Amino acid sequence: MYGNFKNIVLVTSYPDISLNYSGMNIDQETDMGTAFAYGFGGGVIINNINLALRYYSGEPEFTQTASYGGLEQKAKVKLSITNLELLIGIRL
Repeated sequence: MYGNFKNIVLVTSYPDISLNYSGMNIDQETDMGTAFAYGFGGGVIINNINLALRYYSGEPEFTQTASYGGLEQKAKVKLSITNLELLIGIRL
């Protein structure tokens, strides 16, 4: 059995959004976001099979640009990101 705690750099993207609302096209684009994140994990090795579970969490800041009706607005927003990984592998 093993475990660890990590500080990592989280680099992530957010999907661009396009929609039509009451005949008006609205487009939202988002730049890549980065933040320091923390994570911890643990696992076990049974008969050369590695099973692990890892959790990461951070709050990257994104720059979003929205355009609608000929106008354009920019905003910086922080979004909470969490990631849960289940790893299964063979130890050689």
